[in-house]
Amino acid sequence: MVASEFKYVETWPGRIVMFDLVARRATEVATYTTATTEPGYPGAELSASADGRTLLVLVHVSPTDGTLFVLRPESGEVRLILRGPLERALLSADGSRFAVARHDADPRLTGLAVGATADGTMRRLIGDDPQLVGSPPIPLAFSPDGQLLAFGLGMGDTGYRGGVIPVASAEVDATRLRDARGATPGVAMLDAATGGEFISAGELFIWSARGAFGGQTVAYTYRIAPKMTTALNRPSGDLQLAEAVWRPGSDEFATLEQPSCCGVGLPRTPWLRGRDGSSRRLFEATPFLSGMWWSRDGTKLYATTGGDDSTGGVVDLLTGQSIMGFCKRGGVAPGSCT
Repeated sequence: MVASEFKYVETWPGRIVMFDLVARRATEVATYTTATTEPGYPGAELSASADGRTLLVLVHVSPTDGTLFVLRPESGEVRLILRGPLERALLSADGSRFAVARHDADPRLTGLAVGATADGTMRRLIGDDPQLVGSPPIPLAFSPDGQLLAFGLGMGDTGYRGGVIPVASAEVDATRLRDARGATPGVAMLDAATGGEFISAGELFIWSARGAFGGQTVAYTYRIAPKMTTALNRPSGDLQLAEAVWRPGSDEFATLEQPSCCGVGLPRTPWLRGRDGSSRRLFEATPFLSGMWWSRDGTKLYATTGGDDSTGGVVDLLTGQSIMGFCKRGGVAPGSCT
């Protein structure tokens, strides 16, 4: 059964587990195997419904080969949806629909598509030119009712620009969205965007990280009805946002900040910030934090921590308390990890 406080993660390439944050244990829910020899592959992107009973799994075999599955962890049902050059996938809160970005040599297929998990049928929502840098647009967040989709539109070397489009919209050409001279009916174009989430039915939280070739490091909100953007945080100096997550039912959000350059194992510092400009550092800088998320009631801010190549952990960043340990490759923590 899905835990009341859960998180799905890939602890090791090919091994997907569910963290039960109440019982403080990890349960393996799926494994996969591939024959890839590409450095850095395979790996999986996971997106779960709000109740955890539906899990979207995008397995990347290589830079140009991915397979999209829908998994029902409680029943063990697995269904293949699509295979091809897939880049990003996202599930709606109720688990009924998904969005997927496809970068295909065939321009008739490249773009951002939406589909139904029940039968896998899909249609393209935003078409794009596969020859452009930053193609295709990527999904960022569904609205709570699944009727709106926030997306990132590739703008070349400077990263992505955020946008919001109704899921029921007719297909839009990404070239029109990139044209700053005119608006596209039904579509709102925003500022820079790397990630985001709906914090209510009518408001988005968006964050962006500056890359090696430009872009912006910023966090902001966008209110859909009045079309109003409010800047919240713009780190100064040589800092960028590695992650940012909004605290449920509040006016606060957490950021994980790191130096812009260079290499792996950069020290990351978590901060708690408010709409009013307030800020509080939660933890000393460490390179071993990732995967930050809030508990359902917003009383805990979880993150995964490093360890060795067989063990990992989950910590509450608000208190510094260790919540649980887990095995990356197999076994049961803490004493019998393989």
